[in-house]
Amino acid sequence: MTFELLREPGPVPSLAAPARDTPAPEWTSPSRREPERPAEPSSGEFNRARGDFGIDMLVVHLDGMVDGVHRSPSLDAPQVVAALPVPRLDSRDPSCALLANLQHTHARHALNMLQRIPFRADANPSVPGSFEFEASLQLIRVLLELGETRTARAALESLRPHCVGDWRIAWYTAIAARLDTEYRRAHRQFDIVRAMLPDESAPSLAMAATAELLVRSRGPYADGDDWQQASIENYRRAWQTDRRAASAAFGLARRLAEGGAIPAAIAVLDELPTASPHRTTAGLAGCLLQVSVPLHRLTEKDLRVAAGRLADLSGTPRYLPTRVVLLWATLAWLLAGGQVRDPKKAILETPATESGLRSGLEAGLRALARTADDTDYRIRLVDLANRVRPRTWL
Repeated sequence: MTFELLREPGPVPSLAAPARDTPAPEWTSPSRREPERPAEPSSGEFNRARGDFGIDMLVVHLDGMVDGVHRSPSLDAPQVVAALPVPRLDSRDPSCALLANLQHTHARHALNMLQRIPFRADANPSVPGSFEFEASLQLIRVLLELGETRTARAALESLRPHCVGDWRIAWYTAIAARLDTEYRRAHRQFDIVRAMLPDESAPSLAMAATAELLVRSRGPYADGDDWQQASIENYRRAWQTDRRAASAAFGLARRLAEGGAIPAAIAVLDELPTASPHRTTAGLAGCLLQVSVPLHRLTEKDLRVAAGRLADLSGTPRYLPTRVVLLWATLAWLLAGGQVRDPKKAILETPATESGLRSGLEAGLRALARTADDTDYRIRLVDLANRVRPRTWL
């Protein structure tokens, strides 16, 4: 079946986070027990983030409930790299202003432009701050965005002996390592950048995502708890430093939920600013996390709090599948022996009784069927609605 609810009411499927996976054999413990600190202003060494990553991972299965297409929560290195901010240019050489627009240009076009730049015959591309050096770094950035890590690494090695104190060499080295799935090396290089730029959120965000990629990469392994904790701590540090970094908030919520800290994960999602474009997704994720605990730990309060959250999001495209999940969770909880204090008090305008919940579920599943484009999936939804509807005696 396309989503886990396509079966008779039973244990509520866990909606918290995907299972963790295994890394490469090299070992370096990344866990750092540093005291938390309040948000600080950025030092301005990076441009603004170019996007977000991991925002839909806690709710992506809802889309599968609508169209019948299975979706698994996924996070990959190119996706993260494409969203991270890029280092600012060192503009000590006035000519560097010519390179500024390349940071906002499509990678292939930027590569063509960089390859046509006429360098001075006496120029030394290894002098930090020079036009030639900045152009070389921009070329490395573009090559990495195009996935040409081998060429980018060769260029980095040619610059490295002359630029020991330039943190951007470590940054791009980390990017290359992450794209080549060398997550441990990438984490170490990002840590070097963070030590040099303690007030920036970008290195912490990069470290957090790298640790999460490593945790998710292949399965259980000996130092998994260290990497899990490293991911949590760095997502938290990035979120505290920059409240615009929605990727950090959602990443922190994912890792907390993976560790079973559901209330803490929901609290982080609630911290997203009202003006954030991801506020609705955070609200839906909070609803799902509220009822993602095992049935024996689920309470009527959890169900009603989740329903109250969802009631405020009734106009969103994912409202209907989320409503079906919550009604299904409530019915499963009731059939497992849960006791409702006041059955007359509705949940999502549905009577909190077995018959009422079955009727509400039937209506929700039929509504999903009416919007489904795939005929086979529509039939399955209707069949499920028929199975779940209240039992009648003739």
